[in-house]
Amino acid sequence: MLSSSPTLIELGLKGFDAGTTHGFWAPAGTPSAIVDRVNREINRALMLPSAVEIIRSIGAEPTPMSPAEFGAVIKADARRFSQIIRDRKILVD
Repeated sequence: MLSSSPTLIELGLKGFDAGTTHGFWAPAGTPSAIVDRVNREINRALMLPSAVEIIRSIGAEPTPMSPAEFGAVIKADARRFSQIIRDRKILVD
């Protein structure tokens, strides 16, 4: 007999985005010219047909973005997950 896990909606998480964000980080103080160059090259590589194929094969979508856009996504994720942790009273064992 197969048992099923509750859906996110059944757990009270209607509208929850369970996606993940992957990115590259640089040490604080890295010159913007270096950050921009690395960002440009990573974005270029993300759109190579072979990379797109591999990324899509695992159910993901390549999403090139600027450092500012990536920073905004990370901040939004931190706010969202912090709220879930507080609301659910999640503690570290």
